[in-house]
Amino acid sequence: MYTDLPPIVTGHPWIVALIALAVGWLIRHKGIGMLIPSWPAAQPGSLLPIAWSHEVAIHFIHTRILPILITGHVIGMAIGTTFGRIAGEEAARHVRG
Repeated sequence: MYTDLPPIVTGHPWIVALIALAVGWLIRHKGIGMLIPSWPAAQPGSLLPIAWSHEVAIHFIHTRILPILITGHVIGMAIGTTFGRIAGEEAARHVRG
């Protein structure tokens, strides 16, 4: 049914969302939920943390990188769905004559 839609609409956003859930689980069970306490600044005057460790990298990915990727996928899905519906309506008009 959706074979003509671009790959971004058909399944990739779910993979990114599942990765975000898995990283969130890891953060919760390692007890590093407040490792970077402020948002969007990681340190006063800086978007990046000053000191990096494995835990800081996991927290940074979960709170900074993955939300940007998920937002991009949701916007891409909305655009793809809208243009797919418009293209489908155009095709139906041509068929009806």
